[in-house]
Amino acid sequence: MKMKIIKNKSKWYRVGVIILVTLFFSTTLSVSVNAKSQKNQEQNIIFIMKPKNETNLKKFVYSSVNQNSNNYHKYLSPQKFATKYGQSKKNTTSFTKYLNKNKIKSKVYSGNLIVSATGKTKDIEKAFKIKVNKKNNLNQSLTVPKKYSKIILDNTGISKSREFSDNLNQKSVSNGFNSKDDSKKFINNYKLNKLFENNKYGQEQNIGIISFANFNLNDINTFWNKENVPSSNKRVKTYKNNFGSNSWNGYEETTMDIQQAGAVAPGANINVYLSDPNTKGMIINLANAISQNKVDTLSISWGKSEKLVADDIKRGSTPKRYSKIINLLMLQAASQGITIFAASGDSGAYDSINETGSGDLSVDIPSSSPYLTSTGGTTLPTNFKYKNTTINVPNERAWSSNYLYKAYNKENILSRSEWITKYFAGSGGGFSSYNSTTPKYQNNVSGINTFNAIKMWDFGGGYINQRMSYKHLNGTGNGRNVPDISAAADPYTGYNIYYSNPNSKKGGKWKNSVGGTSIVAPQMAAAAAVLNSSHNTRLGFWNPQIYKFANSSNSPFKVLDNEVSNTNNYYTGQKGKYYNQATGLGTVDFSKLNNMFKK
Repeated sequence: MKMKIIKNKSKWYRVGVIILVTLFFSTTLSVSVNAKSQKNQEQNIIFIMKPKNETNLKKFVYSSVNQNSNNYHKYLSPQKFATKYGQSKKNTTSFTKYLNKNKIKSKVYSGNLIVSATGKTKDIEKAFKIKVNKKNNLNQSLTVPKKYSKIILDNTGISKSREFSDNLNQKSVSNGFNSKDDSKKFINNYKLNKLFENNKYGQEQNIGIISFANFNLNDINTFWNKENVPSSNKRVKTYKNNFGSNSWNGYEETTMDIQQAGAVAPGANINVYLSDPNTKGMIINLANAISQNKVDTLSISWGKSEKLVADDIKRGSTPKRYSKIINLLMLQAASQGITIFAASGDSGAYDSINETGSGDLSVDIPSSSPYLTSTGGTTLPTNFKYKNTTINVPNERAWSSNYLYKAYNKENILSRSEWITKYFAGSGGGFSSYNSTTPKYQNNVSGINTFNAIKMWDFGGGYINQRMSYKHLNGTGNGRNVPDISAAADPYTGYNIYYSNPNSKKGGKWKNSVGGTSIVAPQMAAAAAVLNSSHNTRLGFWNPQIYKFANSSNSPFKVLDNEVSNTNNYYTGQKGKYYNQATGLGTVDFSKLNNMFKK
């Protein structure tokens, strides 16, 4: 089967500026400005400050989750983080005074890594010696006084970068609640119910949800009522930054994240952080959640492929050090004991194919950060009919649409988006190009930096060709291996969601074939909250701990290592190895994991 791929150019923006350079203003920082901006229009810039003692920060983060360390479970407050590792108060105060002098309001987020600046176009232009070009959108740079260039790592600017994708996958619409597809499937399949027997439900825990679209609280309570878990508006708090979006685009994602997190950990409360669905919004959302330090666990269901980020950096709409910025925020969170989970993506090993049409292997940011836990997806055992084709999946395996290829090949699919969505659905995984050094916690686990693969596709000349015969490959890779752990994500063995269209007065509806790695992230964040409540403390950054557990004789992970079926449309299982890039360490037995954390 052959499909012509035409890149979608509708989301490409071009931005421009004229730069005035003086001896005083000697350092330029990349930023993007909306060419149609009016002089009195409000603009926003986020400055990322350089940390101090970064090497010591990393050592502290690892020691805080090392059972043999004196720092074990001794976490920092954001204020202590600022003193030890953030930019100095003296320098941030000096910088904000400079902004204020130029009529630009600012906010320093606790931890002293992020400073947001809000001002009129004319004041932004004056402060940073730029001129907005009204005729063209061209790449530009802004200029900061020399003494501040020494404390600023990077910035993200005034216009929007290309938007993030939510990792939510939906198949069929149902008119009712399907009890077989509720969150108890996650709770029971992965033995989290064993903790419930000890009356641990996530009490006194707060789960954070990073998202970019509004939601309806009535939808949340309707779902929770059906799940027989506490339903109250008091369980949910929403935080919007001072330049956040009020968009409803992607509201199903936000709705599903809150519903699943609150059902898996019925004793926990939910804090939702909303902003614009772009680079600026991601950074400020994370800064808001981490600097508040109100959440014990945090879920991120949105992201971009590393390939698209690279393209955005070339365009000037994303800061060059974006991956490092994400890592710094994750390090701050880890130092405070916040456990973070991020969805690995829903396009298998070809994470950028929906965004750019590229056949390059790629993974997702922020999921590729080594300082969070990346969540992949599986397909549960199932048997059903897809039109006239019988589908049978006898054992849990990596989520990948390849088991449906025979059925899809009988269809006449002409739509590019439908074609790619169907054939390339699957759990994101592979090797990070931005985090090119393998984290030390992964180094001693078999399967890391080696891979098996099944090549099902050829790319070239703007075409994607489905191979008549698959080619088996094996080799080595390097860098951060993604994902870390997996759980059910295939919409064909998926979950319920209840939502109401904000533009309709007809009320809500149930959809019971919902999946995606984005459903795993909030479920894992909720499971982590339950474990926290079992131990009466934050368990902190999971990865150094769980990779150690994976090597134990009583590992809490079920390895999925089938060399044929456990594929994410490229990477597949490695027989006898503990890790593979389709499902990571595998699925979790939370009862065992809880006991491992006690040792």
